[in-house]
Amino acid sequence: VFGAKESFFLVNGSSAGLHALIMSICNRGDTLIVDRNCHISVLNAIVLNGINPVFIYPRFNKTFGIYSKISPSCVEAVLTKYPHVKGVLITSPNYYGICSDISKIAQTAHKLKAALIVDEAHGAHFAFSNAFPETALSCGADGVVQSAHKTLPCITQGAILHLGGNKINAKA
Repeated sequence: VFGAKESFFLVNGSSAGLHALIMSICNRGDTLIVDRNCHISVLNAIVLNGINPVFIYPRFNKTFGIYSKISPSCVEAVLTKYPHVKGVLITSPNYYGICSDISKIAQTAHKLKAALIVDEAHGAHFAFSNAFPETALSCGADGVVQSAHKTLPCITQGAILHLGGNKINAKA
């Protein structure tokens, strides 16, 4: 249904899935590019696992006073500066429903040998209508976590971890 190579149902919300994805691509001391709008669970995983974050910032929309999308050119600039990173983690859609250009970000990450993890917590419903944005998986993300309890009929804390591509080993 979601177009994943593999999907795992989670009973501890997206937080557990984000921890699993981060730990599947990063070892202690590795570097991960992280969207500064990330969920607190991402920061917890970074601290608990001794991962070095390089933060990128979304554009700021002055009209509405909110953070917007992550720029693919920002991701490329940081990946070029830190070529040893294991991956990029972004939140899309963000808490305001704004989606980044996952296709371009995935192309950039893959060109520079990094995995792309997308916290798509608020976009689990995207796969069910062409009226919604494309899913992160269909745009080339390697790992995606969705909070099914936020946008689909699911019991509280129900979430799904999806794997696409070949950069993340399900057994890692």
